[in-house]
Amino acid sequence: MAHTFLLTIKTQLAEKNWHEFYNKAMASEQTIERSLMDTYGELLYSLGGEMFYATDMPYQRQTQYEVSQAGFANILYLNDTSLKDKAEIEYIFDYSSKAIKELLLNNKSDLKAFVAKLNLMNDGYINVLLVSNETQKEAYGLHYVTAYSKQTYGFTSRELKYHNWIESKYVNLLYSVSFLHELVHSFLSIDHINIEDMAFDRNNYATIKDELKINSHRNIMLEEGLAEYITRNHSVWSKLPIFEPVQIELKHMHTQGLALLNLDDMQRYYYGKEQRSFEYVQYGLLSAHSLVDFLVQRYGIEIVVELIYLENIENNAQGLLGIPWTELMADWHAQVSAQ
Repeated sequence: MAHTFLLTIKTQLAEKNWHEFYNKAMASEQTIERSLMDTYGELLYSLGGEMFYATDMPYQRQTQYEVSQAGFANILYLNDTSLKDKAEIEYIFDYSSKAIKELLLNNKSDLKAFVAKLNLMNDGYINVLLVSNETQKEAYGLHYVTAYSKQTYGFTSRELKYHNWIESKYVNLLYSVSFLHELVHSFLSIDHINIEDMAFDRNNYATIKDELKINSHRNIMLEEGLAEYITRNHSVWSKLPIFEPVQIELKHMHTQGLALLNLDDMQRYYYGKEQRSFEYVQYGLLSAHSLVDFLVQRYGIEIVVELIYLENIENNAQGLLGIPWTELMADWHAQVSAQ
């Protein structure tokens, strides 16, 4: 993984700076990302994202039909590359599922309720499809994303049934950081749905169709920020000296001329409504991550989950936070600016 990533830095960025970067990266007192920032002015996510989107899929057709289970995941291997990494992928999903249990299912009743919902879907697992070729990447809409979690209702012969799954572009293990991010999205969607709303007699569809709203209100950038927060702080990579603290990353981009954002602007940036560069997409997600990190440190992760589903957050957050939302945002902006 290090070879894949560092070779790309050496060959695609200014090669004359390679030795400076290498010497900085080898210094025990700083992170890989600090070495990148000091040498190239780049953050890891911006560089990694550009590498990911520029990488060709390794196979023109599906070459494997293997399936295995780890943690909450039922993993479908569609090519020889992903199957070769099977042991590591299983380890990542097992580790990631344990992280979600510890952070978000830390009492027996919550875990029991979540497992009961999983048992109504795919015999207790979330399907994870590792997309293997360019045709599948196009069919699944993975040109501009690394992976996504999807939720919908589908018809069986007797029922209208809730489905939840993950589809991920898979090139090599280096890019598996997105697995935990999407697992957080899947968890939140399953955890938030009532178990009695997961399956209906399909003959009742006409009378209940208006009630089946999978995309119920949520503050989507807080959800994205929580997925990033958990991935950064509780993934298999979190104990390695790779990343700078997220507030330093955001300050780095802020000093390049990007304004500090509100939730609506984060969403416009992240979902491409600005129609600018990948830098703006990354900045929207990084901003959400920074805000959630700030919220977790001050209030805890449970409050963030409540805020994700809070209607009209600008008017209603004070009941949870003790201060108006505008004051909270001003405090967060001040923290970032002070870095």
